[in-house]
Amino acid sequence: MVDILENAQKVCTAWRKICKDPAMWRVINMNDIPRFGARLSRVEMCKHAVDRSQGQLVDITIVSLCDSGLHLYVAKRYWS
Repeated sequence: MVDILENAQKVCTAWRKICKDPAMWRVINMNDIPRFGARLSRVEMCKHAVDRSQGQLVDITIVSLCDSGLHLYVAKRYWS
């Protein structure tokens, strides 16, 4: 997910379109996100991914990221 959020969309217009497609973000797995090395924090990455789902999110896995504000953020945008 880090590569998609930070790099893939910069390759070309076709990849940018794919990365912006809400269907790409229907399932989000936050378990494989490294703690360090990314430009954005893991919470920010999760919020970006949820926003890109545009209300089409059907499954999200957040195990090692305990942030009640993030959980509320996901819940509020689930129905948008």
